[in-house]
Amino acid sequence: QAKADRYTYFPMIGLSIALVWSIPDAWFDRRITRIAGAAALAAILLTLIFLTRAQVRLWQDPVVLLKHTIAVAGESPVTNKLLGLALQNSGRADEAVPLLADAVTRDANDSASRRSLAAALARLGRSDEALTLLRQSPTISTEDLNTTLLTSALLMDRGQPHQAIELLSAWELSIKTTGDITPADRAWLALYSARAQMLSGASRTEVLRTLHSASVPASMSSGFHQTRASFLVQIGELDEAESSLYQAAATGRNSPELLIALGQLRERQGRPAEAREYYAQALALSPEHVAGAICLAMNLQASGDAIRALVILEQLTLRVPDNFEIRVNIVPMLASVGRLADASVHASRAVELRPNSAAARFNYARILQMSGRIGPAIQQLREACRLEPANAGYAGLLSQWAGAEQPAPDQGKTNDRP
Repeated sequence: QAKADRYTYFPMIGLSIALVWSIPDAWFDRRITRIAGAAALAAILLTLIFLTRAQVRLWQDPVVLLKHTIAVAGESPVTNKLLGLALQNSGRADEAVPLLADAVTRDANDSASRRSLAAALARLGRSDEALTLLRQSPTISTEDLNTTLLTSALLMDRGQPHQAIELLSAWELSIKTTGDITPADRAWLALYSARAQMLSGASRTEVLRTLHSASVPASMSSGFHQTRASFLVQIGELDEAESSLYQAAATGRNSPELLIALGQLRERQGRPAEAREYYAQALALSPEHVAGAICLAMNLQASGDAIRALVILEQLTLRVPDNFEIRVNIVPMLASVGRLADASVHASRAVELRPNSAAARFNYARILQMSGRIGPAIQQLREACRLEPANAGYAGLLSQWAGAEQPAPDQGKTNDRP
């Protein structure tokens, strides 16, 4: 802060006035001086325009800005941590995990980095590791609402909504005994409890009753309204979801996440053209936003423009080469236009990035099978079945392919009859 240049803005006003008024009046009476002054001013303005344009490109996205900072000033623990948080917020969990893990290693008491790392691990399908990370924290306690909500979300992701309900109820009971719950806490608690009830098989009426059991304070953040809207879309309450998103827009600036949420709502409302505009705006704000690019590509493919969808994802692959989500989504698009060799490359890379993903194994198996490589395809499908033994679709397809690979009973025998 001591070096921040913004503290010089106000003092510079007086210095600028003094400098200008110190120029003798006689200078402005000479034609050559006026021409030289105008030329110098034009050169300065052009230089400032060029520099401003370059700076605007850097400041439009936190990830771009922080990567530029590292390129100019070198790596530092603080910058790496901020970049990890920005990558996590942009949906690029694969890249965020090593940076956030380094931040947690350096400072075990950094609860914000620990929670963000747990959220990133959960996004990568590593919920067990995320839960272990939270439980090992020396500073995060079960009395902390953010930790309780994140832990309950992890339990829901693992298919344990009843345990999530118990955790949320226990937190509410413990807080009631020690002090009052704030209206904001109550609103968050109602939202997560309603989601857990939905996943546990509760009726729609019961879920809505829980969701509406707490009023939403006017001071709630844009992030809360976005999270609430996403849940409302899941349960089919589209009008209320739209209202929540408008509240999010009113309480915060336009973010890529907000624009994507609006696009997804328009998709559910059967308005794909409007959804496409929102996705495009999200990418304009953050050109490397993975979720925005995938949503736009899927929208274009559904609209019959598979080529443009592929261009978007292939360009993003060049900028973000090690992102699992891009790789796994581009595979079926490439296969749909007959580019099996390229699809095989991306499918193989997706398996390398996340070997314990049944979806990645299944994608790769389908591409290998379409390419006529039934043996390797069966190997990948067996791995998918091992990772998701309850998936009847995988098991049925494996039986079908394995049967097709077996030789016919008389295959390989010669017919001795003339």
